[in-house]
Amino acid sequence: MENRKFTGVPEDQTVTVMLEQEMQLDDLYVLYRKWHGEGVTGDDFIFLADDVGEMDTAEIERRVRTSPFAEVTGDILVERGGRFVRARFNIHKV
Repeated sequence: MENRKFTGVPEDQTVTVMLEQEMQLDDLYVLYRKWHGEGVTGDDFIFLADDVGEMDTAEIERRVRTSPFAEVTGDILVERGGRFVRARFNIHKV
């Protein structure tokens, strides 16, 4: 993706991002992040709210679970706010 669609994603000051990659998941653009902080680690898929605004939480979760980019274990926390929607998953203690 040549255009940085994810400029301005709010930073979580409690975690350190170890890996960040913009990619395309089917017809959606997504920012993937691997992070750790405060004794836990996890993954985020950050979507553009304009792309997933009409999707319910179950549909976003389905997209994450069926993604070839991430093997999801456990629950997925979907947070909506502003220009972005975050799906946080694979959260576990380190």
